Amino acid sequence: MTDTFAQQELRSAAALVVKAAFAGSDAYGAARAAARADKELTFGELDVADFCGVVCRFAPAGGAGGGGPRELWDLGSGAGRCVLGLSLCGGFDVVGGVEIQRPLHDLGAAAVARVGAWRAGDAPPPPPPPPKAAARAPALTLEAMLDACAGEAEDGAALGLEAVAAALVAAHGHRAYKAALRGAGAASLSKFVARHRGARVGRFAVADDGTAAADAAAAPVAAVAAALAAAPSPAAAPASDGALERALARLAGRGGAAELVCGDVFETDRWHGAAVVFCNVLLFGPATLARLCAALAALRPGAVVLSTAKLDAAHLEKRHDAWCRASWSGGAQLHIYRRRAS
Repeated sequence: MTDTFAQQELRSAAALVVKAAFAGSDAYGAARAAARADKELTFGELDVADFCGVVCRFAPAGGAGGGGPRELWDLGSGAGRCVLGLSLCGGFDVVGGVEIQRPLHDLGAAAVARVGAWRAGDAPPPPPPPPKAAARAPALTLEAMLDACAGEAEDGAALGLEAVAAALVAAHGHRAYKAALRGAGAASLSKFVARHRGARVGRFAVADDGTAAADAAAAPVAAVAAALAAAPSPAAAPASDGALERALARLAGRGGAAELVCGDVFETDRWHGAAVVFCNVLLFGPATLARLCAALAALRPGAVVLSTAKLDAAHLEKRHDAWCRASWSGGAQLHIYRRRAS
């Protein structure tokens, strides 16, 4: 299917609305506990505009056989960014997502409701950010971050590396934390600490041996993250002045319903009638992938399956490969299949 400039404009508008709807949301934080317990639940998401483009090119809404409703389902939809983006511009009657993690599902449900209120005129879009001179707080140095962190620990407490690093990322974001490390000329927090043996970092005393292992006085992650919430940090700003209103106007009267289901993809059949299915399963093990392949047999002939991992099943015919930007380095290769006729 030929990609036109008008379609690219729609995808850009949808991506902008999605970004504004999720401003301030912390999907990584919401998914952190589950990912620690089960690697297969590690959170990651595709770029909304890129993914919409892949769907437009390789899985257009009218391309599935069977004459049923035009539905696309994202199996393991995370916070639902791609679901919301495609529902705004993808040409499907329903764009749905199934997510097993309740915190991620709730983030998506709130964003969908927020956009629905904007489009219906029941709630105004968020105000534009302040002028550029005041829009972004000065970048914090690593010393300043650690000094704020010390407010939750007794003076002179040992620096618990894992706890403090996790708290700094939670409070300031991964990019700001990495930028602070670069500014300090250190590749990691442990290397930064090692340079300060026998010295003080802000209000923290660093052990002579440079190990700085956590002790009973070190602040736990949750307490430190809560204390840092009030610290200055670049905030996620809504769309630039007037841009969100223009994007909403560009998308007016387009798109379909966004439906989010909190549950296990193996225990709900809501997605079985989909014309297109997306599976972000890059970290799934062989047993779970085999189970997914078996479940995909429930799709009607002609349905399109996009997957971040290779799927080995007789009822799936490999058709294309595509690349999509993603939240992880290097992006994602998408394997595109069509459900064979039985």
